[in-house]
Amino acid sequence: MSRTCDFATTKNCRLVTRSIYHLLNFYEDIFEELGKYGELESLNVCDNLADHMVGNVYVQFREEEQAAAVLQADISD
Repeated sequence: MSRTCDFATTKNCRLVTRSIYHLLNFYEDIFEELGKYGELESLNVCDNLADHMVGNVYVQFREEEQAAAVLQADISD
């Protein structure tokens, strides 16, 4: 199976590929970090179009206590 890009230019293809790579790396990082506090039921990463917000991450843990542990932790780094 060959890998092709359906976009008009190679430049657009590289830009999309780079964006997807960045998103997948971010998703993996946040999944691993939050997974330290318990089992994740769901994880949603949203991109915002507004200038004042970069994006949101919504996470649901299996147990309420696991979510509470994240709120008590300093994971801002």
